[in-house]
Amino acid sequence: MINNLDIIIPVYNDADGLFISLCSIASQGKLPIKVIIIDDGSDEENNYNEVIKRFTNYLDIKFVQLSPNKGPAVARNAGLEQATARYVSFLDCGDVYVNTNSLAQTFNDIREHPESFVFSYAHMSQKETNGYDDEYIPADNNRLMGKVYNKLFLDSFGIKFNEEAGYANEDIGFNVLCRLICRDLNCKYLFESDTSMVRWSYKFDSLTRKNNYAFWYAETKSMAKNMIYAYRKASELHVNEKLIQADAYNAFSFIYTLYIGALNEQSPYKKDVFIGAQYFYNNYFSMDEVDPQLFLQIYNEYMATLNCNDAFYLKFPPFTIIEFLNILSKEKITNE
Repeated sequence: MINNLDIIIPVYNDADGLFISLCSIASQGKLPIKVIIIDDGSDEENNYNEVIKRFTNYLDIKFVQLSPNKGPAVARNAGLEQATARYVSFLDCGDVYVNTNSLAQTFNDIREHPESFVFSYAHMSQKETNGYDDEYIPADNNRLMGKVYNKLFLDSFGIKFNEEAGYANEDIGFNVLCRLICRDLNCKYLFESDTSMVRWSYKFDSLTRKNNYAFWYAETKSMAKNMIYAYRKASELHVNEKLIQADAYNAFSFIYTLYIGALNEQSPYKKDVFIGAQYFYNNYFSMDEVDPQLFLQIYNEYMATLNCNDAFYLKFPPFTIIEFLNILSKEKITNE
């Protein structure tokens, strides 16, 4: 079977970003790829046909229009339904490949590691300060940037994006589920590389990124919802419960540090973070007995990954992570 690739691009009111991304794909040369563009209910003034016409001699493009706008999870799932290639990948509008050899490198990795179901790469990210300087981000198994998936793997396990968790963090649930299944089967099924594949474009006017710190705080609940979605699906697929538990403890460690950070900054979003933490607690820890010793071990391992500047305000928190669990257990349940 040929190692072909479908690249799925959801687009919403961003013809300029679509043009930039298609230019980058076209620059990759003659490769067995198809581009699937999913218009997620854009306004009528966005003339995507004019953009697509400029690439008809260079790219195999399929355009699908959805209406009304339903968010990135629905758009990405629609792309997966249209995909027929052996492998699929996702590219956001405005994002580009790091160089003209990026996809050739991916195909080479696929040939050398045909047993892998998910190929995870590092990516470059525009710094928020000026939107131009690149920052190297190691392979992040929670996000979509620079990942390639075996389509049969996704279909066999029914892996889709969670359409019930709003307009943010849908890629977290998807990738956590992929990661847990791969590691449960065999670590070799998850290929990880330090090579940068995609350059993520920081958009100042993005719906979710106008204020990145506010985004992280305010969208804690959507992150928690997507995590819980992944853990429930993994449990239904009989993934090793210890793997799920360790991942959940690590995820809650991140939420805890977010809350301590919000308190430290006196952020107006601290209540949002607390609600997200409460949702996570009510929907995960109610299903599983907490192992304090293991929890502290994983939390300490998580803290060791942070640099000193990030961890400074966590050295003397107002309460420990275990005490935070106790606080959440006594609060009124808020699952809406």
